[in-house]
Amino acid sequence: MDARRFLSALFRRRQWRGSEGCLVGNANGVWIQLPALARHSTDGAWAGIGHSGIWCVVEAAKQYAIDLKLYNFWEMPSALKDGVLAPELCANLAKGPVVSFVGGGAPSVLAIAQHPEPFDFVLPEAPDLPLTTGAQIIPYDAMRAVLTALNEPYLSTMRQVRDASGGTTFHVEGPPPVADPDRMGGKFPWSLHPGMLKAFSPRWLRLKVWRLQSAIIHDFCAEEGLVFVPRPPGVADADGFLREEFFKDAVHANAAYGALVIEQVRALL
Repeated sequence: MDARRFLSALFRRRQWRGSEGCLVGNANGVWIQLPALARHSTDGAWAGIGHSGIWCVVEAAKQYAIDLKLYNFWEMPSALKDGVLAPELCANLAKGPVVSFVGGGAPSVLAIAQHPEPFDFVLPEAPDLPLTTGAQIIPYDAMRAVLTALNEPYLSTMRQVRDASGGTTFHVEGPPPVADPDRMGGKFPWSLHPGMLKAFSPRWLRLKVWRLQSAIIHDFCAEEGLVFVPRPPGVADADGFLREEFFKDAVHANAAYGALVIEQVRALL
């Protein structure tokens, strides 16, 4: 079967203590000691906007009592109608630099839940990463085309955010995937992945799709005049997977991760 047709057939579609050197934990009871994250002169100067990827920053800001302007589309159903940003939101974004957390869900659509017909691909910059035994190998260009198509609505929103911004527009790379599927289960919404197996895709496939996602978004930012902000240093293990102390759930990072993102943004401003 033609690779693109194959892919098209597959995818239709605790306690928080805020203080000096606070402790931040996750759902698995893993705690990390963070340095103090005091208020900063730039905090009121920028706004953050996006989908659920912004949650880690929202939680970090709450924990440290930092007053940030953070807009979560999932909590503002009228902010994005028919793919168009609301004028009121654009007016708020026009007051200074904007940090985008838009999108991030395309890798989950493509590769978080295992498909009955396994597939895999070779990532050109890391050709030695393991392949799934017995999987149909999809050409890289076909994988990139499908993942780019899944991102198109988010790319449109990112352009609008850039146009509305009153300063530089930054886009934050999503957190890397979690290696251990046993940590990911919990209350995972399998109903959002109809037709898939109730099992997570192999970790190396998920990592490759995440890296491909980052490459697509990086290239988009370079072409469209946004500043791409990579994951914070030290959040990934030697293989590139999210370290346990920054884990929230199968697709999100926690407040400890968000605190590091806030520090990144401050350094850029």
